[in-house]
Amino acid sequence: MMRLMRLIHIPFVAYNHFIDRIFAPFYLTHIVGLDNVDTMTISGMPRVVCTPGSTFNVGKGVTILSRPISRVEPGLVSFVATMSRHAHLEIGDNVGINSSKIWCMHHIDIGARSMIGADSVLLDSDIHPLQASQRSQKESRNRGASASIIIEEDVFIGIRVFVTKGSVIGRGSVVGAGAVVSGEFPPYSLIAGNPAKVVRTLEQD
Repeated sequence: MMRLMRLIHIPFVAYNHFIDRIFAPFYLTHIVGLDNVDTMTISGMPRVVCTPGSTFNVGKGVTILSRPISRVEPGLVSFVATMSRHAHLEIGDNVGINSSKIWCMHHIDIGARSMIGADSVLLDSDIHPLQASQRSQKESRNRGASASIIIEEDVFIGIRVFVTKGSVIGRGSVVGAGAVVSGEFPPYSLIAGNPAKVVRTLEQD
């Protein structure tokens, strides 16, 4: 039985190797047009969109995990996108993105060495208007209010966190699992809850 399992496992290993080392880097470099792909660590096939006219900068040493078969969150993939021609997305050096959604309509800045946990969402826009009369219109999508999201350096965002428009998370902060982040938080904060609040201040390195 063990021998049979090993034989079955071989095609999956070969497929994953092809996606991680060949197809995904080709897609991100030549189709999406990102820089520094040769320095990335890629696991699986992330969905990445760069709307023409937008700014999408990625630093060196970025890690993107996006494998549907995952021990942490099966079935999830990473989605990282600039969704308007005015969008500006900055991902710093050595940032880690694990099966997360980063939807940039206006401006999102993720500082160096920050980590984003599985199934988390960064969304800098309401997408749809708050007024019911405007939402009923055919072209209501992408007409909601937008405001910048700033994630400073060395931030750790836990699993299933939602970061809303206008949020600022200070350097070295940790955001607990399931938090809904809205507003500004000082550096080295332990943040948790819905709505998220500062639980305590962390010691600086």
